[in-house]
Amino acid sequence: MNTFMHPTLPIANIFLWFAVVFGVLLAVAACGCVFIILVEPCVQRRRYSRAARVAARFNSENDTAVLLSTRRDSNYP
Repeated sequence: MNTFMHPTLPIANIFLWFAVVFGVLLAVAACGCVFIILVEPCVQRRRYSRAARVAARFNSENDTAVLLSTRRDSNYP
């Protein structure tokens, strides 16, 4: 009867859930920081080098096409 008159509030459980949610958010933030600091520069470096290779190949093919099209004795359109 005493518990009916004075119910206990599960305040400890609320604090536990706040701690769990805060811990999960902290873990996600830590993983994001590790990704930004360690992984992203490597990905950007590879992406930039691939873009540079594609651009160089396009420029070389484009220059070849320009050279072939300016020659008068070739059949290149």
